[in-house]
Amino acid sequence: MSDSAVVLTFTEVDDGSGRPASYDVRYAPTPIAWGTATEISRGSCATPVSGTAIGAKHRCTVLGLLASTQYDFQLVAFRGVLSRDAVFGELSNVVTDTTAQSTAPVASIAIAPASVTLVAAGTQQLVATLKDARNNVVRGRQVTWDVQRTGRGYGEPDWSRDGDCPWHGDDHGQERG
Repeated sequence: MSDSAVVLTFTEVDDGSGRPASYDVRYAPTPIAWGTATEISRGSCATPVSGTAIGAKHRCTVLGLLASTQYDFQLVAFRGVLSRDAVFGELSNVVTDTTAQSTAPVASIAIAPASVTLVAAGTQQLVATLKDARNNVVRGRQVTWDVQRTGRGYGEPDWSRDGDCPWHGDDHGQERG
C-alpha cells in the first residue's frame, strides 16, 4: 500500500465451464455500492482481470487512488466478454483498505470561504484544502493559521486625514454621532 495504490489478493475460481474465470474489480470510498462503484482502470487489477489457474492466489495492484482515503474493493468472477455475453458469478466479499498519507510537499492551500464578514464576537468555520504540485488533494496534514483583522473593525477608530485625532466617519468624510 502507498499513498495512491493498494495491493489486492484473491483466490481464482472456476468460470462454470472448468476454466479459470475473468474478474470485474471495482472500488469506491467506503461504503461500496456495486452499481455505482468505479471499475478499476489503472494498475494490474484493471478490469477485466484474466484468471490463470483455478485455486491460484492472484495478486494485483490498484493505482490512481487518493492519499489518506478509506476504500472498499469488491469483484465478481465471469466468463465471456464484458458488455456482450458475460455470465457472472456471485459478488465477492468486500475488502476495506486505507491508502497511506501523502508524502508530497504542499504546493498550494485554498481557504473557503475566501472572504468573511463577521459581527463582534462572531465565528466562522473555514476549510483549508491542501494540494500538491500535481493538483492532488493532500490529506492528513495539520494546518494552522493566524487570523488578522483588516479594514475597519469593531472598536477600531478611523484616523483623520492629517493623523491628529481619531473620529468615526463614513466613506464620505462626514462625522457620525
